[in-house]
Amino acid sequence: MKKYWTVFALSARFIFWPAAAITLLGALASAAVLLSQAESGARLDSAFFNNATVTALASVAAVYVALLFPLRERGGTHPGYTLGRLSVSEFAVWLLQGLAGAMAIALCLLAQALACFYVGLGMQRAGAGVLGEVSLLAAFLGSQISHALLPLMDWPVYVRMGIVCCTFGLTASYSSAMSRRGQFSLTAVAVPLLGFVLMGFMAPVGQYGMELAVSIAGLAFCAGMGVSVSVRNEEEGLEAGLASADGGEANG
Repeated sequence: MKKYWTVFALSARFIFWPAAAITLLGALASAAVLLSQAESGARLDSAFFNNATVTALASVAAVYVALLFPLRERGGTHPGYTLGRLSVSEFAVWLLQGLAGAMAIALCLLAQALACFYVGLGMQRAGAGVLGEVSLLAAFLGSQISHALLPLMDWPVYVRMGIVCCTFGLTASYSSAMSRRGQFSLTAVAVPLLGFVLMGFMAPVGQYGMELAVSIAGLAFCAGMGVSVSVRNEEEGLEAGLASADGGEANG
């Protein structure tokens, strides 16, 4: 168990500071955008939080880019040697690094939700809401981006967003795994692009068919990457075994 914790901690250590800095700056940027809209006379209605869509998605994209660098073969950095000494399978490394990445994406989304919540709460208390004491609730439900960030009692959205976070985290981890084999992964580009194009971070209220479709797509991508990592791991193990056997015969 200790070796698995070591791999997770190693991934988290490389991820934490860049992701934390991006998350903080992204939340401040969203808050600044919303506050500027409030100061210009905007009301807290169902469209208000849409003003933070660009900064929220840009923050997620920036965190994802930061996730691509940990445990990656580059320059004088050779994490494959360290991982090899720990005797942890490539599949386990992929899962653990992906978990750390998913947590970073989730924290980024949480920070964005808090930025929207506190700006909205301030506006409601200042009497800038269109529906009085329920203006903040209505605003979160009415905006696709804020409903994804804070689904309230809409549990299918929590499930879908969890799957989206895991998909992004595991995709970044898959890219690192491929780099340790000296290969480039197009998946690292294709999956996040599809995630944004298919509105992975947007959640219209009551569109449960969309929640199901996004969830199935995310699970399918994760399963495909998991199979790929497992197959490549077995192939490398077989090659290593054959090389060891050939070496033994040669010495004999």
